[in-house]
Amino acid sequence: MYIIMLLACLLSYSIYLLLSSRSKFLALKEKSAQIQIMYQPVTIEEQKLNDLNNKYSSLQSSYQDNLTLLRKREELFSKYHISIGTSDSTVYSKLVNSRELKDIESKLHQSKARLKEMVGKKTACICSIGSDVRVNGKKSEATKLFNREVKLRLRCLDNEFKAASALVAWNNINRLIQRTTDTFNEINVSGTTVKTYLSNEYLKLKTEEFRLSYELNQLNLEIKDIEREEAKILREAEREEGRIIAAAEKAEKERIIMEKLVAEELAKLESSTEEQKALYKLHQQELEILREKERRAISLAQLTRAGYVYVISNEMSFGKGVCKIGMTRRADPNDRVKELGDASVPELFDVHAFVFTEDAPTLEKYLHNSFAEQRVNLVNNRKEFFYVMPADVIEKLERYDKSININYFDVNLNK
Repeated sequence: MYIIMLLACLLSYSIYLLLSSRSKFLALKEKSAQIQIMYQPVTIEEQKLNDLNNKYSSLQSSYQDNLTLLRKREELFSKYHISIGTSDSTVYSKLVNSRELKDIESKLHQSKARLKEMVGKKTACICSIGSDVRVNGKKSEATKLFNREVKLRLRCLDNEFKAASALVAWNNINRLIQRTTDTFNEINVSGTTVKTYLSNEYLKLKTEEFRLSYELNQLNLEIKDIEREEAKILREAEREEGRIIAAAEKAEKERIIMEKLVAEELAKLESSTEEQKALYKLHQQELEILREKERRAISLAQLTRAGYVYVISNEMSFGKGVCKIGMTRRADPNDRVKELGDASVPELFDVHAFVFTEDAPTLEKYLHNSFAEQRVNLVNNRKEFFYVMPADVIEKLERYDKSININYFDVNLNK
């Protein structure tokens, strides 16, 4: 009986808890529905944000793939678009640093001999398919086929190097070398079926031959440029000869006039005033200057290589730290500087030094070679502008081991 009553109580309490929990659940459910309605716009926006994030990630991935593809195509395009206006991304490094033609010719001859030897010994391109293959039931036919494959691959690579040699210039040689290497790899990939491959040693020798031929041609051009420059100097010397002779005659006349004036003043010196004596000393100094001027004019007339080397700059036109180092055979080097100042530059050149020497071309070449690495135009060696301070040029002149006469000017040498 007690058990029944206890069970009835437990059942009643359970029913009460159930109803109470159901009531709370319904209240919470209603509250949850209200919250969902309240935050529904946020949920929608979050979904949009997730969609945008996924789309952005997809676009990023697509962008990276397309960028990689673009870079590959640009690299491929640059190897074939090698006209004027394009240039290699790196500076070409010479195989031979010698300035002697015979050194480069010797190395080129050795490379060609080794190439010929490799072709003769059949090590330039090797077919490793084996000797048991038959074509039309004959081994001889198979041998002919594979020999043609070898010759075809050698010819393809040789033609690529011939095309590169016809196009090569200072601004594209590195890209042409890469292009021939890519062609070599493509030829070997296509030879997988017949197991016929060009050797890496053959490619190395072909590249060496290509580079040496380019360097030999460049050195020949430079030598011709030097010869033309020397011929130009001689022609200029011939043109200047008349003016130099006239300048010498003029200097002689001025010197004679000044000597007469000094002689007249000397005769009256004892009865002269202090002011007249001072004037006499001044005229003596001017006479010495005129005699020196006459001596140099006569020297210029007598020596075809005598002249002035000038060190000038023009900060307004070319910026700070740029000097022009040139030479002239004119009796007055200022005439040449004024001429340069009229050549489409906004300001006249500042003169830092005039150097008189009996061998002006050699002195100019000495300075140009001393600052070769600082040349503004590394392609055309005839251009005379250098990234160098005037003081550095003067210091180099002062260490020159031959007789020269340097005239300094009161212009800031460090500008």
